[in-house]
Amino acid sequence: MYALSADIGGTNSRIRLMEFAQGDEKILCSEQYLNKNFGDLNSVIQQFLDGSSVRLPIEHACIAVAGPVLNGAVKITNLPWSITEKGISKQFAIPSVQLVNDLAAAAYGIDYLAEEDFLNLQKGIAWENEPIVILGVGTGFGQTMMVRNDGKPQLFASEGGHIDFAPRNQLAADLLGYLWQKNLNVSVETVLSGNGLERTYSFLAERATGKRAPDMSAVNITQMARQGDELAVSAVTQFVGDLGAQAGNVAISYLATSGVYLVGGVISAIIDNLASGQFMEAFNDKGQMAFLTEMIPVNVILNQSLGLLGAAAILRNKFAAWE
Repeated sequence: MYALSADIGGTNSRIRLMEFAQGDEKILCSEQYLNKNFGDLNSVIQQFLDGSSVRLPIEHACIAVAGPVLNGAVKITNLPWSITEKGISKQFAIPSVQLVNDLAAAAYGIDYLAEEDFLNLQKGIAWENEPIVILGVGTGFGQTMMVRNDGKPQLFASEGGHIDFAPRNQLAADLLGYLWQKNLNVSVETVLSGNGLERTYSFLAERATGKRAPDMSAVNITQMARQGDELAVSAVTQFVGDLGAQAGNVAISYLATSGVYLVGGVISAIIDNLASGQFMEAFNDKGQMAFLTEMIPVNVILNQSLGLLGAAAILRNKFAAWE
């Protein structure tokens, strides 16, 4: 049978057409698109199908989306797209369509990664059948928790990126006050995302000069930091510490003694900074709970196709249940 898997983020959409047969699977075609070039997901899928040389009836689709999935529908958190399972099914004559949260799909994909797909930040000790936390940092901030029950993953989706941001030091508290003055609802995602890095940079620039800072993209900020620009280095340094503190908060909240995993476009751009030690210092700066965070394995996932792997795993599990 033929199936579509997709990973729809705030910036990019990745889509694959796959064939599943007798326990085997094959990728027939795979593409990535910039969402800003499209008005909705249907237009992306249509271009994918039009550009594919494969003309086959698609029977199933699993689409990972950056937002809360409720009753087969989702509004992408950082994109003006609304998606429904029924709408995709009707538009493309796909009998079975499943929408899942993107971080939930990522959790399913972890078991299909190779050793070289991980960068270890803290070895720790992974306890069996205990919670695993996945944090996604890109256009937004996502998190989910997974436990294994008799080897089978159980997912608990979350919108933890939209809880209030808690500063870890005076500079972070000043950043919070700066964002309050701009009448923002300062959530974790407001600070710890691509847009959040841009806000941190603007805050530090205005603090240093007393003038409104020029707009600077997260991509440019990370590139400038790698080139040694003092202000960009300061912004990335503060961001990495704030991210480490929040990751530690989530690890404690879930007692994630099976591990914490970091994924996403921003994570890929600041890998060297994450590995420098500052992230783990903030992660483990938990007072009486430091003994707990210090034993938790922490890894960066390097494979950018994790969401697609997870969507395919969900399809694979569904087909196996039918056999």
